[in-house]
Amino acid sequence: FNLSFSPSPFCYDNMERYTVGGASITDTVERVEIDWLGGSVTVSSHKENILSFSEEAKQMLTNEMSVHYWLEDTTLHIKYCRSGVGHTVLAGKSRFFTQLRYR
Repeated sequence: FNLSFSPSPFCYDNMERYTVGGASITDTVERVEIDWLGGSVTVSSHKENILSFSEEAKQMLTNEMSVHYWLEDTTLHIKYCRSGVGHTVLAGKSRFFTQLRYR
């Protein structure tokens, strides 16, 4: 079978500039870019002059699997997890597919 991988939003540049966890940001934010893999993202407004975000999960998350963010000038980047976190695919002898594509 053929196994191929495509670039993912979870392999991103400037990994060392990202911070782990939610935050409340008082700096000017003109643009928000969210790359998210699972679950849902809710965006709502409030009267405060603060942009806040957090993450909820059913299980305890490691730092690698927790939300990561970086405020680049006035653009806030929010990522699902740390860059380069891998996913494992196991294909046994009695596989049910002939091709797997990962995006």
